Amino acid sequence: MAIVKISCPHCEDAVFIEVTEEKGTYGARLKATVLPSDKARLRLFEEVLNDVLERHNGIAPPSIVVMEGSKRGLKQEFVRKTLNSYVNTGKLHIENGNVMR
Repeated sequence: MAIVKISCPHCEDAVFIEVTEEKGTYGARLKATVLPSDKARLRLFEEVLNDVLERHNGIAPPSIVVMEGSKRGLKQEFVRKTLNSYVNTGKLHIENGNVMR
């Protein structure tokens, strides 16, 4: 599963698409589903967060999460606010300035 950001070449509006693989009788097919923007941004953030924490053995500075999110098309403000809300709700912990689960 992957979430891809696609921009219209004419109006430059961004659309998030979830691409999944479906196994079939004659092989695998790709299925693309357009996601609502709020839901897509949150799922893309979670994907970024999981990738960063996996790469850094479960402990990473917030700046790396913000950089990786901006590389994948998320705004820095959104990533920072979402990180803060995850910490406030207890989904993440910050210890010695690093984000951890």
